Order: sequence, then structure tokens, then C-alpha cells
Amino acid sequence: MKGTEYDLSSHIHMEAGQMAEAASSTIAYNDVHAAYLMELAISIINNRNDVCLVMVKNDGIVPNLDPGMMLEAACRIGKEGIEPLHIGPVPAFEKGLLENQYACEKLLVDAVMEKSAQKLLQAFAVNRIICDTDRAKGIIQEFKKANGELWPDFL
Repeated sequence: MKGTEYDLSSHIHMEAGQMAEAASSTIAYNDVHAAYLMELAISIINNRNDVCLVMVKNDGIVPNLDPGMMLEAACRIGKEGIEPLHIGPVPAFEKGLLENQYACEKLLVDAVMEKSAQKLLQAFAVNRIICDTDRAKGIIQEFKKANGELWPDFL
């Protein structure tokens, strides 16, 4: 990644020997996620207050979405922690996509935690790839068969 927009060498302030070791790192220079995590860590260490995308609880970042929803949102990152930048309301199309995904994920987590067969079926049926109760039932049966004894009992 040296010489690209993902090159971290200009951001890392270390001794020459340490820099040589970091520069030879396969992970830090060939994996976008590793590079991103390095940017976050560097922003915290140097209190740069960079703006980065981070998964955070909505809590009013997008006022027309559920406050409990997790969002990947722009946040200022520094020694004081993560400060989400308020986005404001999202348009109807994006709101629909986000709420659908949230409902699917929340129902799935609730199904597992409550061992609820009904919520499991609802989670699969509301999934925008499945969108059909009969298809959802078939997929759940396939999962159950494939996982055998490892599949949890749902009531």
C-alpha cells in the first residue's frame, strides 16, 4: 500500500528502527481494515480528532431513526473518546433500508436470546433477500438440518 492513499508511513511518528518494522508489516500495509484501525489508534494516541466511520448507538445522530439502532457514522476520534457527528434526518428511501435491516437484526438477536421460533421466522421473513414466509421456513429448516445438534431449540 506504500505510495497509495492508504499508505500510513506519513502518519506514524516512530523511531527509525520501529518504523522499519512497521513498514514491513504485511497486515498493516495490505489490509484496509488493519490500516483503518491504525488510523483510529493514531488519532487517539496523537489526539488528532480525525473524523472516521465508527459503529455507534444512534442516540439522536439520525433523529428519525430508533435511538437504539447501531449506525456506522462519522465520529471525531481523539483522547476524549468517540464523538458522533449529528447527521440529521435521512430521506425515506434510506430510512426504509436502515429500518428494515435493523428490524431483521433485532428480531434475530431477540429470537436467539428468547429462544423464540416466531421471532426467528419473522427475522428471516423480513430480510430483504428472503422476503417470503414460506421461503424463510425452508431456509430455517435447512439451517436446522445442516447444524444438527448444534442448532438451538426454539420454542
